[in-house]
Amino acid sequence: MSAKQLWELGEIYTSPLNLFLILLGVSYSRYENGSFFNGQVLLYILLILFFHIAVNVFNNYMDYLNASDEHEYKTKTNIIGRENLSLKTVRTTFIIFLAVATLLGVLLAWQTNWVLLVLGLIGFYIGLFYSAGPKPLNSLPIAETVTSLASGFFVPLVGAYLSDFIHTPLTIQFVGKSFIGLFADRLDDVQ
Repeated sequence: MSAKQLWELGEIYTSPLNLFLILLGVSYSRYENGSFFNGQVLLYILLILFFHIAVNVFNNYMDYLNASDEHEYKTKTNIIGRENLSLKTVRTTFIIFLAVATLLGVLLAWQTNWVLLVLGLIGFYIGLFYSAGPKPLNSLPIAETVTSLASGFFVPLVGAYLSDFIHTPLTIQFVGKSFIGLFADRLDDVQ
């Protein structure tokens, strides 16, 4: 598989959104606590990038497998059929990116605490079961709400927490304060 094919298969071009969300959380931590960046934030950035690519590869794979030939989606639209990619190569690519993301997640949780591991497991579940299984998340009416909340709030929240995890415990109060802090400007704009 070429780099150009991986670029499209993993939808790597959409990764800057994740970087922006992490930067939002880290910036909030800088504003609230005076802390900005550390090794754990760097690990988190790498984890999110690898997981993002793994999920996109998996979603393209599942879309390809579940598509009918009625509208030529498999052969004209989906990168796997259009570029005649080997399904074995696509699966291997998914497993490699997922394995690296998992190792980074375990390392990050080991360096911080078990609550972060739980949040990570929830994120992995949402990402992987968005398009998997007999009743995937994307077939439910709440799919976009769940994924938007997960990426739009939890990604910056973890970024904010990791910026100052030594001095700031991950508590309900921290989550509530972060929610208000991260979105207060948006609420002011609405009124």
